[in-house]
Amino acid sequence: MKVSAITLEFGASVKGLRQRLGLSQEALAKRAGLHRTYIVEVEGGGRNVTLKTMERLARALEVSIATLLMQIGAPMLPTEPGNRASTAGKLDN
Repeated sequence: MKVSAITLEFGASVKGLRQRLGLSQEALAKRAGLHRTYIVEVEGGGRNVTLKTMERLARALEVSIATLLMQIGAPMLPTEPGNRASTAGKLDN
């Protein structure tokens, strides 16, 4: 299966926001009412998520759907010194 750039970027957005909150994939899955392996697939770019799933993820990540989507295409910034695993952007608080 070919992975699209948009699903990879969306997955990176989810992963970056999850890491900023200090959540494990399992904790995010529980908050969003999803299975942990589904989170793994989303973060890896292997899932083309529905709007309903985006809403669940955004709530679990404590951001708006717009903020979640704004992370797509943003330059990479570290979440911790030496870690380049997240995307840049502002969180809605």
